[in-house]
Amino acid sequence: MEPQETHTPGPIAASCPLFVCRSCRTKTGWRHQRWCEHTELLTPGCADCRYWEAKRKRCGHPSRRKVGDGE
Repeated sequence: MEPQETHTPGPIAASCPLFVCRSCRTKTGWRHQRWCEHTELLTPGCADCRYWEAKRKRCGHPSRRKVGDGE
């Protein structure tokens, strides 16, 4: 019997460097966790990120928040 080949997808290649998978919380440049339901999603969009605020249709990543800009 030959051992079964397991498919290991490559790292997440999101266009945003701040992307974090909504399911397994893995960042851009790293592979999804083996148990993640989005393992085949290698080029995710903003809607797949845990920081995406759907109601406001914007990114809610802490580094994108304006602090003390006076605007």
